[in-house]
Amino acid sequence: MNRFRPVFLVIILIFTIACATPTLGPRSSPTSPPPPTLQPSFTPPPTIPPLPTPTPGPTDIPLPADPYTPVAILVDQPESTGRLSLLDMKGNPFAQLELPGLQRASIQAIHPAARFNPKNISNLPLIYLTSGTPPALTYLTNQPKILLNVPGAYGLVGAPRSPVVAYSQSSTIGKSITSSVFAGGPDTLTDNIPYATLIDPEGKWQLIPLSVAASGERASRIWYTQKAVPTQTVTVFDTHRYLYEIDIRGNRKQTLLEENANPWSLSPNLEWVAYSTPTSGERLYNTLRLLNLTTKASQEIAAQPESNLGAGDAVISPNNRLVAWKEGSLKPPASTPQIRIRMSTFDGASIIDFTDQAIAQALGWTNVNRLTLPGWLDPGTLLVEANSTNQTALLTISFAERSVNILRPGATFIAFIYP
Repeated sequence: MNRFRPVFLVIILIFTIACATPTLGPRSSPTSPPPPTLQPSFTPPPTIPPLPTPTPGPTDIPLPADPYTPVAILVDQPESTGRLSLLDMKGNPFAQLELPGLQRASIQAIHPAARFNPKNISNLPLIYLTSGTPPALTYLTNQPKILLNVPGAYGLVGAPRSPVVAYSQSSTIGKSITSSVFAGGPDTLTDNIPYATLIDPEGKWQLIPLSVAASGERASRIWYTQKAVPTQTVTVFDTHRYLYEIDIRGNRKQTLLEENANPWSLSPNLEWVAYSTPTSGERLYNTLRLLNLTTKASQEIAAQPESNLGAGDAVISPNNRLVAWKEGSLKPPASTPQIRIRMSTFDGASIIDFTDQAIAQALGWTNVNRLTLPGWLDPGTLLVEANSTNQTALLTISFAERSVNILRPGATFIAFIYP
């Protein structure tokens, strides 16, 4: 029995090792960790370069849902020769733009050619008229590109968020003035083919565009009027007559308003036009009218009896519910007209007004020589530019609050920037 004991022990040892050794099978691939849960990414707003102004600007601009409400204001400031500043809706500067070849900035000479991009603020595309001889129409993206020379150019307007513009050119032979309206984008403006031309042998009227609509980077419609050549007569407003529309795609032209109408502007959505007419038997444009170009619905608001220089320069709010305009009066022996700004609902049921003296007092000035209405900051807030001797300022008037507030001293309005 004892002689079999070692063999038995060896057998037990082999069986124990075999039971402890794992059975080999196909090699399994290593288990991959579960994919990470994706979180919404956040891109920090761009760092705004320092400005030579003491007020720091925001790094973010809230973009409204309404495409007809601006998000920024392009202005010229005395200390920014050759550069323009961008203001937010509170009047704070947050960026500056260089415009090569521009010596003097002015409204109706510069058009923002794209929507507002908070990630690329300093490279906002612009189309503008340079101040050379002759003037040139320039398209600025990363580098300026001269599209064509435009001697005698004036009245540049553009389609919001688009590089499509319209402008006029005029030339004079003796008393006769020939004026033409051009429109297009960077690729079509170089054709230099006018859509309308007026030859006035008396030299009293010339064409000027009011608005232009775009389809892609091509002009689709143009609204224009005849503007009286300035004279030495004391006036508060420009004088216009007729309103025309050209449907470029439909190859159609129509007259929307006749000779006795003085058109001022179209609403931001191009549905309404604001214009003035004289009352029966008079030449004074003392009735403000609003006309829906599609439905032909209309409203009218009479000027105050003391406004013996009429009513004009009307601008319509983004939601087509309010209108603002100016009225002028001249009382001998005074030689300077008095101006008041009026704001109203479309039906004329609620009207507020501010005199030029009230605005001068709000600014701390002795007087105001000129008031301009560039447009609306939102459906209830009007932007006003005030000028006096060697002074300028942007201010706002709130319809709901019946208040005047200074937005930016020293700034001159150039254009609105839209989302």
